Amino acid sequence: MMATISLSFENTLLELCYEKLTGTLFIASESNRSGQVVINNGSLIGLNYCGLNTQEAFNCLIESQNLRCSFTPDLLFPVSEALQPEAALDLLETIGYSEKMDEDELEPEPIPEAVAEVPETNTVIYRGQKVERKVEKQTPKPEPKKSGLVYRGQVVS
Repeated sequence: MMATISLSFENTLLELCYEKLTGTLFIASESNRSGQVVINNGSLIGLNYCGLNTQEAFNCLIESQNLRCSFTPDLLFPVSEALQPEAALDLLETIGYSEKMDEDELEPEPIPEAVAEVPETNTVIYRGQKVERKVEKQTPKPEPKKSGLVYRGQVVS
């Protein structure tokens, strides 16, 4: 599922980072040159544009006009050179990014209490026949935080 974005490159990148999204921002210029910006949980992982990597690619993208961008969530496109977190933050700060401290980050997440399992029936059609299935709701377990390490475009836990 691709979402086409009509904002400028800087605004698009800032919005994706502030929303802590994961995926790849695909870029095409007027002269049909392509680029990719890979973001993992709002952190810049790497970028390629016109055969350039990291800092050079970022500078070209900032100077370019009339870029078309589309964001594909949950796709970590492989980049030839991954950015260190400090270098990625420095690049983002040049376009106005600042790490805002959310109150949610300061307080630990509450652990949900155990909920009694209540059987529920669900009607589905299987091979032309109505079939009632019992579905048991379970309390979702909190997902462990991922390390953020990327190997060949995939998040390694």
